[in-house]
Amino acid sequence: MISKVKLLFTIMLMLNFFSAFTQKKVMNLYVDAQNGNDSNAGKTLTLPFKSINKAKDAVRNIEKTKYSRIVVNLRAGIYQLSKTLLFTEYDGGNEHCKIIYKNYNDEVVVFSGGLPIMGWELYSKEQNIYRTVFDTLNIRQLYVNGKRAIRARQPNKGITGKIMGYDKANKIMKFNKSDVSEWNNLKKVEIVTVNQFTTNHLRIESINSESEYSSVTLQDPEATVLSKLPEPFSWKYYWFENAREFIDTEGEWYQDNSAGYLYYKPFSTEDMNSVRVWIPYLETLLKIEGSNLDNPVTNLDFEGIAFKYTTWLWPNKNGCVEFQAFHPFCNNQLDSGGELNFYAPAGVYVAKADFIKFERCSFMHMGANGLQLHDGTHHCNIIGNVVYDISGNGIYEMMQNYPCTQSTVKYQPVDSREVCSFDNISNNYISNCGADYEGAVGIFCGFTKNVTISHNEICNLPYTAISVGWGWGELNDKTVMEGNEITANYIHDVNMDTIMYDGGAIYTLGDQPNSNCKGNYCISRCRGLFFDEGTGHYTVTNNVVDAGLEWIAIWNPKQHNILADGNFSKTKVEDNRGTNCMIKNTEIVPSGKWPSKAKKIIREAGIEKKYAGIKKHSL
Repeated sequence: MISKVKLLFTIMLMLNFFSAFTQKKVMNLYVDAQNGNDSNAGKTLTLPFKSINKAKDAVRNIEKTKYSRIVVNLRAGIYQLSKTLLFTEYDGGNEHCKIIYKNYNDEVVVFSGGLPIMGWELYSKEQNIYRTVFDTLNIRQLYVNGKRAIRARQPNKGITGKIMGYDKANKIMKFNKSDVSEWNNLKKVEIVTVNQFTTNHLRIESINSESEYSSVTLQDPEATVLSKLPEPFSWKYYWFENAREFIDTEGEWYQDNSAGYLYYKPFSTEDMNSVRVWIPYLETLLKIEGSNLDNPVTNLDFEGIAFKYTTWLWPNKNGCVEFQAFHPFCNNQLDSGGELNFYAPAGVYVAKADFIKFERCSFMHMGANGLQLHDGTHHCNIIGNVVYDISGNGIYEMMQNYPCTQSTVKYQPVDSREVCSFDNISNNYISNCGADYEGAVGIFCGFTKNVTISHNEICNLPYTAISVGWGWGELNDKTVMEGNEITANYIHDVNMDTIMYDGGAIYTLGDQPNSNCKGNYCISRCRGLFFDEGTGHYTVTNNVVDAGLEWIAIWNPKQHNILADGNFSKTKVEDNRGTNCMIKNTEIVPSGKWPSKAKKIIREAGIEKKYAGIKKHSL
């Protein structure tokens, strides 16, 4: 009898304990950019805060042991940011209490680094060009009715010219005389060159047309950087950009800094009295970073927020000579061609952070990279987001914390916690990246460990969709990379700039033990699966590939220990010159009438049902 009473008492204590745990409170705060006031308590819908920073301060002061979640509910509106929002370890949660910033009741919430531009007047009736006074900021992008306008160029979009020569010693490029003129504001004009996997933006110093060809002298520092590279113009394709004289096509714009005007030639469907024009002014909207690896930001979520409009003005004073996957070369480039490079900024930046989540957000109209996971990120989730209209890389993940890193040198972390690991990039819609820097990719993961890239839809890119690995390893090189998964992604309409042929739907570098590429459906105008320098220890299975060139490329003896087994391809063209690499049991289907197993792979690739509706946010 006594034992039964003890048992009953124990059960009651346990029930009380679990009841208390499960009923742990949720704290709600409210922010309304339009109708709020930072003198309010912020705890009710009727008395919300006005600013994110006020809510952030309030979260810091809440005793987190009392709550399982603290939810900052953001009401509809544009949250105009005057500077980057910074979240440190003091702004995150812990293993018992998660901090969540989300749109209230599915309302439209925008974190904006852009300004509206108004006051347009007809400048040239004959050419249908409008202008407005604009002398406060420098810009490299202009957005009209939610679409990226074209920075005025010659020849027009879709056409390239041909470089006729290059005098490396004197830093001079040569062009046909008919293609060049002494344009106004000549030193603001840029030459954009296109190579097999990069583009360059080069500023003009002067033009001399006394010889057979017009000789164009380039500005420094990019002229010196370029002169130290082995083959800076391997394909000789180019266009000129950023002169008033180039505006001859609907949708083109030009900023005249010296006179203080902004010009735009509208489409016939656009009314300049009602058109919505935006320019970006911030480089980074949101930065999440702990003070060091011992003090990371943890347990912080962002849900249903649109991050829009960022800029990157470094090329205005430096030009931009690119290394692979939109890594600009440093100005102090080695004479030996050591390929020192750095990463461009991102609209949203995360470093020294664990258990961070972005879900059902959008990252749009950004002037460099979109979302970056840098150093020391672990167990972060990038799920069900839209990444659209990005000048550079869509999602970028790599520890490269040392300034001007030489890309071909093996990365050896000072602290193993630096390595981005166990992060998850899944069910995202990624489109129209590389809008300015065409060597950029949809998802880039460099020195990563146990990262999952799955069920994403990636499309409309000039170059590669997914690039995993870094370092250009030799046959026996060991790296920090391992256990990476590229699974069930739907990739289509990539490698669309056929000049940039040296890429693939999926591309890898370096030894990555226990890594997998499986269940992907890839449609590429160039290569399908491209395992490049030093790639090793990949299992490649159950992929369906429709490629314009090789469906799989293992082109070098440095690639090693790759097993491709049981894949489907529309073409039989393949390349296997690797060491201990095997391609077997490939089913070739030239007609594209895939067998049932391939159809199942195709059906299951891409965004899963739970997130099927996210693509509407890219419209």
